[in-house]
Amino acid sequence: MIAEAIQARLLTRAGVIAALATHEFTTGVPTPAIFTIEPVGEDVEYPAIVIQEAGGPRWGSFESSGGFFEADVEVRDQRDDRSTKSLRDLAQLVWEALDLANLVVPGYHDVGTYADMPQEQKDDDGFPVFLIPIRTRLIAV
Repeated sequence: MIAEAIQARLLTRAGVIAALATHEFTTGVPTPAIFTIEPVGEDVEYPAIVIQEAGGPRWGSFESSGGFFEADVEVRDQRDDRSTKSLRDLAQLVWEALDLANLVVPGYHDVGTYADMPQEQKDDDGFPVFLIPIRTRLIAV
């Protein structure tokens, strides 16, 4: 649910779009490589962003309901032979776009979205990944 809202938010950021590779999704038109599914496939150009929802507990009262929702945003590259500075810069732009953002989720009102600072990691193949955990609280409208 929030993966698409995060993707839409990132697609409004020129700096993020300019730094990403493009991918031909089902439309056949090259668009910025921001994925909301995993695995992303073998034919992906990098750098790319992968958004994975982690769910979260439901909560509510007699008057309203909602929930806490979490997602992991990964900024990935498949080059380990160079500095990670450009990937780190891209991860910083992603963090700036998402921390304290107001996500647009149909049927809900965002009452708080928080992004942790990018954490540098390596994937299973040893390629660089910056992980940005996202937490948001949504109330049904």
